[in-house]
Amino acid sequence: MVLEDKIGKFSYLTTLPIPKIHKKAVGSRQYHDYIEETLNKCLKQHTKSFGRPNAFNEAEEKSFVDHIIKMSELGFPVNKTDLRHILKSYLDRIGRKIKVFKNNLPGLTRVSLFLKRNPTLSVRPATFIKRSRAALLLMYLHIIFITMMRLANLTDNPGQKKILTKRGSKYPENICSSSKVTVNIMMCGNAAGDLIPPYVVYKTKNLWQL
Repeated sequence: MVLEDKIGKFSYLTTLPIPKIHKKAVGSRQYHDYIEETLNKCLKQHTKSFGRPNAFNEAEEKSFVDHIIKMSELGFPVNKTDLRHILKSYLDRIGRKIKVFKNNLPGLTRVSLFLKRNPTLSVRPATFIKRSRAALLLMYLHIIFITMMRLANLTDNPGQKKILTKRGSKYPENICSSSKVTVNIMMCGNAAGDLIPPYVVYKTKNLWQL
């Protein structure tokens, strides 16, 4: 910077630090107009979640969750295998091919990750009959002094099946459809304890005539 005295007889050169004048005080910004993704791009950092991206977006997964909960409320819940085929049917219908899915069928690992991302769902064992009916049947068995050990190959519970239902739901039920094999046993007796041979009706397609 060149400075000149008042008389103007001589001048000299000198270097003086020039202060930086800020238009705004540091830290006076009222709000930041950037998002975390933009900041990560400037810092050359990863901008998306790690790992392979999901095959379905949030709206699609929410639709699947609502469908699963509604089916469970109607008494026809789905299990993990059913969910895999539902997802495959949806992918085939919209024409989306996922290379990591064999024949476009998600694996059990993908289903587990789906349940982890949607904590609204839980895996619960379902009963095939209502609790009131089971309690009533047990009361009748005690009244007529018939223990379960005397029943041969007969049970009031055909088994339990783990299903997907809304978390926190009490007593999820699974209504048996016609695909289950049904065997009807009709018995007749009197007050003296005499019984006639039971009449068993099996599931069959042909009606034989004698």
